[in-house]
Amino acid sequence: MSKKLMDNLIMEDKISKIVGPIAVVYLCWLFIMAMIDFKVFMTALIIQTIVIALIGIIDPLINRRVKSSVS
Repeated sequence: MSKKLMDNLIMEDKISKIVGPIAVVYLCWLFIMAMIDFKVFMTALIIQTIVIALIGIIDPLINRRVKSSVS
C-alpha cells in the first residue's frame, strides 16, 4: 500500500469515529420526533434535504478550485 492510501484510510477511520455517534443520535432524535411531533420531524427532513443538496453542489466547486490551484 502506498503512503497516500494509508493516510486516507486513517483519516476516514478518524472521521467515521466522530460522525458515527452523531448520526446515531440524530436518527434516534428523528425517530422520537416522528412519534411525538410530526411537524418537527418533517421540518428536520426538509432541512436535511437542503443541507445535503447544498453539500452536493458546493463540494465539487471547492474541489475543482483546489485542484486547479494545485496544478
